[in-house]
Amino acid sequence: MHVISHHFGEEWLSKGQAPACIKTRGGTTWTSGIPGIDFATGRVSADPADQMRAAFDNCALLLREAGCPLNSVALIDVTISSRELRSHIDGPWLDLFPDSTNRPARKTNQRLLPEGVFAQVQAICIEGERQSVEIEGLRHRAPIPMGACAGPYVFSSVIGGEDPASGDLPTDPTDQIEQAFTNCARLMRAAGGDETGINHMWVFIADYGLSDAVLDAYLRMFPDDSKPARKILPYALPEGCVIQIQMSGSIEGRTANYEVPLFAHHDPIPLASRAGQLFQSSGIHGQVPGTLSPDPGGALRQTELSLETVGRLMERAGGQLDDITGLTVLVDNLSDAAPIYGTIGERLGRSAPPVNFAQAALPPDMLMQFHVTGWLPE
Repeated sequence: MHVISHHFGEEWLSKGQAPACIKTRGGTTWTSGIPGIDFATGRVSADPADQMRAAFDNCALLLREAGCPLNSVALIDVTISSRELRSHIDGPWLDLFPDSTNRPARKTNQRLLPEGVFAQVQAICIEGERQSVEIEGLRHRAPIPMGACAGPYVFSSVIGGEDPASGDLPTDPTDQIEQAFTNCARLMRAAGGDETGINHMWVFIADYGLSDAVLDAYLRMFPDDSKPARKILPYALPEGCVIQIQMSGSIEGRTANYEVPLFAHHDPIPLASRAGQLFQSSGIHGQVPGTLSPDPGGALRQTELSLETVGRLMERAGGQLDDITGLTVLVDNLSDAAPIYGTIGERLGRSAPPVNFAQAALPPDMLMQFHVTGWLPE
């Protein structure tokens, strides 16, 4: 295990910007969401284009420090504070990945970022050279593939509900949702596997009222007891689009689901799923044991309970806290990021993984939620 961190200072952490961190575990490398803040001075440009380029440069710098070659990058996630910033992504992206036939998957997320931060860049690397993967009949307008495969592991860019035969989105929301799930299966088949290897899905929907239709499509694709971990998030999608999915998995198949006693989800989804060494969880929050209700003791109490659940979950999966390679923390308010980050550090110590904070619309009384990624022993 090898961890490199650059702390920007308490002022940035209080705004919700966690330190830039990169962790190598086994044959994988994972970063936090890295902003365009100068590592030496803690300053950031007020120019969005300069800040975007600096975020990519900082990410590349951490990868070099960790000895991670760019041809092992399987996925880049770019987070922006406003849609207008999309126009600044492709320049630094093409500088890092000029080969049009072999680029990583890429997903752009728009959400509230810490004050003064316009962009964050996160990378996932798998040992060995990656290969771009396409879905016949579908292409992105941006210079990115539909997905990428590194070893047996597959990471997608955004996958929508377009019909590959026409390139159009079905007008019926249910048909569009069904097509999005079908397109995920198409990507897995193009990579050499099938839908049984899908290990995790981030599902972005334009209207939370469509969540039942998403669940129906999910259960039709995964009818048995082995299912991928999943998270649904309401999201502002382009006009006419009701769903987008970002997924990951293995062409060698999903191998196991894991649960923790006294923790439950509303929907029939697993607490965590494993494909090969790749371990990914659904949402984990500070639940009152044996109920579906968040603990009323506040954000830190919910964090403590969530960490207890994570510890039991890693143990049941045959791993340990050191095996956690990434931790996404959804928060009701970014002002809770600093104390939550402190609690994570106290519990995980030197094994603390890269941490990303994201403000999200959480259910009532839920102040935080963990999403865990890990790399388990073979």
